Amino acid sequence: MWLALAFVIGFGVNSAIVSIVGTSTNPAVNDFSRTYLPYWGVTLFACGFAAGVVGLVAILKDQERSVITLLTLVPMLFVVVFLLGEFLFPH
Repeated sequence: MWLALAFVIGFGVNSAIVSIVGTSTNPAVNDFSRTYLPYWGVTLFACGFAAGVVGLVAILKDQERSVITLLTLVPMLFVVVFLLGEFLFPH
C-alpha cells in the first residue's frame, strides 16, 4: 500500500514540477528537466509497478481480499497501459 501511495504522491509532485519547469526559459532549469526528471519518472513507474506486483502476490498467494490491496493494482495498470501506449503508438 505504501508503494502505491508513494506513486500517487510522487505523480502529483511530478506533474507540478513538469508544469512549472516546462514553461521555463532559463537554461539551467531546462538542463535540470532534461537531466533529472527522466530518472524521477522511471523511479515513479518502478514504484507503481512494484506496488501492483506486491498487491498481486498478496491476492494470489495469501488470498487477500481487502479493498486497499485491490487498489494497489491501479498504479500497476496505469504504468502498464502507459508503457503499452508509448511502445505501440510512438509519437
